[in-house]
Amino acid sequence: MTNLRRETRRLALGFVICGSLTFGLGVLALALPETTLIPAMLAVGLIAVLSGLNQILSAVSIRARAPMWRLLLAHGLLTLAFGLLTVGATALSLTMAVSVITAWLAARAILALRILFRARPAKWSRYALVTSTVVDAGGAILMIVIPAFTIFQYLFFGAVYAVVFGASQVGAGIVLHDSILDQRNALVAGLT
Repeated sequence: MTNLRRETRRLALGFVICGSLTFGLGVLALALPETTLIPAMLAVGLIAVLSGLNQILSAVSIRARAPMWRLLLAHGLLTLAFGLLTVGATALSLTMAVSVITAWLAARAILALRILFRARPAKWSRYALVTSTVVDAGGAILMIVIPAFTIFQYLFFGAVYAVVFGASQVGAGIVLHDSILDQRNALVAGLT
């Protein structure tokens, strides 16, 4: 097994674990917002920071062997920013929070489109990337068109987004894991 394969496997596992935790915490925050919204969003922020750092380190580690490492780096930076925004959004003024969150959602939509056109993923992944683009661009538009009045409303929006973001991270982990299995199966088939 090559270092790239090991790194990809570790990255896939990280996506699945962090995505599952983010999804679960988002659901918990939506189910019991009075008691869990703020603690759950703080936990989601911490998970996103750790996941973003993991992706950044993985991108740097595989940059010599993977031509798409910059896309992983960009995703890691945006995931790190998501975590920092989730934890620190209450420290920003409401107007600044709207601006930063809108810019972040727009950047995620642009990254999803970039991955879609540069990586030419399989059919299932294309649908996921298009969905991600629509959700992120739609969220950015909603942030502009329907401004909330309190930071609590933005945290609630963050809980909804955590569910979607967590599901997308689990999906990314599964796709990465399946690509590792496909490479191994292709190698085994080529040897027999």
